[in-house]
Amino acid sequence: MLKHLALALALFTSAACSSSSGSSTGGITPTGDKQGFGTLTLTGSDAAALGGAMEVGDVACTFDAAGELIALTFVDPSSVILADEYTFPDQLDPLDIVPGSLTDFTIFTVTEDLTSGFSGISMAITKAGLKYPYLCTNPVASSILCGSLVIDRSAQSITFVDVTVTPGTTPEAATGVLTLNGVITWL
Repeated sequence: MLKHLALALALFTSAACSSSSGSSTGGITPTGDKQGFGTLTLTGSDAAALGGAMEVGDVACTFDAAGELIALTFVDPSSVILADEYTFPDQLDPLDIVPGSLTDFTIFTVTEDLTSGFSGISMAITKAGLKYPYLCTNPVASSILCGSLVIDRSAQSITFVDVTVTPGTTPEAATGVLTLNGVITWL
């Protein structure tokens, strides 16, 4: 289920990761060099085990058929995403990610579909070999809110204010709600 949510979340994004310059008509566009910047502060029952902060590195963008950004996927600074742009229905393949370490690794996807109103976060943090999966979704017309998650496509930034994610459907090492605060930008 978490895998499917991550794939669904990877279907939403739009900006530099701006619209691809028309060179992608579907599938993977391996343009390289997309980079995320910023650190999120983590609080909650698992924060100490996770180091209290999460820094981002490489970023991949997923666009809809019209070229609108519908998802951003980030990894930790020591990991690499081989292809950085996807056009729905194609999406980020786990084989396109090269972790800097198999025992300490982070990947998360932020999704926002401006047409349907769906938004969400899917993330997996591995620390000392233990996997901590989290998610949060805001389905259309849902009263379930993750907190203040603002995606500014023109400024190429995402602001997290008390954004809460809960352990995934197979929580593994995740024990409770994790709260995210900070700003991430991408180029």
